[in-house]
Amino acid sequence: PGVDVKVSALAQGLDKAGAAGADVDMEKVEAVRQAIANKTYTVNPEAIAEKLLANAREMLQRSSS
Repeated sequence: PGVDVKVSALAQGLDKAGAAGADVDMEKVEAVRQAIANKTYTVNPEAIAEKLLANAREMLQRSSS
């Protein structure tokens, strides 16, 4: 038997934003990949939190207009 899944409007908006295809800096991706492999990658939780909040605000503004 199948499973029914309901996706919120916000999740649908996030999916569409991802499908829009933001440019990806492959050099940066490779540098991060190497840093992770070398165990030298450091995480800045404040920067991550700020970016997540900014993205959420942007998505909410888009969905309300």
